[in-house]
Amino acid sequence: MIGEFKKKYPGIQITLKVSGSGQVERWIREREIDLGITGILVEGQEIECRPWLQDQLVLIVPSLHPWADLGTIKVSDLKNETMIFREQGSGTRRTIEQKLVEHNIAIEQIPKGIELGSSRAVITAVEAGLGVSIVSRYAVKEPLELGRVRVVQVDNFDLSRNFYQVQHSQSMAGYAIEAFIDFINNHEALEIFDFNETS
Repeated sequence: MIGEFKKKYPGIQITLKVSGSGQVERWIREREIDLGITGILVEGQEIECRPWLQDQLVLIVPSLHPWADLGTIKVSDLKNETMIFREQGSGTRRTIEQKLVEHNIAIEQIPKGIELGSSRAVITAVEAGLGVSIVSRYAVKEPLELGRVRVVQVDNFDLSRNFYQVQHSQSMAGYAIEAFIDFINNHEALEIFDFNETS
């Protein structure tokens, strides 16, 4: 989407910083960035947080993993497999923790592999056979199409969530950031990029 935005507005300079939702929240509070996208609701003074896209987290496994041909597993089966996690504070990690608690499973009951700081790194580790993981369906689209990983359904385990747009409430938003927000909220653009419509 940034690439398409740059084609439309070649004179606007964009700096992209990638980190977990917790760090993005800190950047917003300290006004290091104009707009943050997080996988969790960010609340508090001086923060404006708006739902943007609906996301679906999915369980991914290496292509030759025994679960790959099962189609569906039980939530309790996750306690028998090493899982690769995002770092603490990431929206994905917090969502997984909350969803597990709903099934009376503490994250400490899941055999933990490595913790990594980006979804791309997590997916690469799954491809390498280091464990299984739960990631955004958007992040894993290309590896799935290439057959590098497989998605396994988890019975009665709702992994839906929202992405949010986060700004400082006293942001001095100028033309550039307003143009960018308008662009990423455009329903036609979202359909082109195969995203759900905004909430």
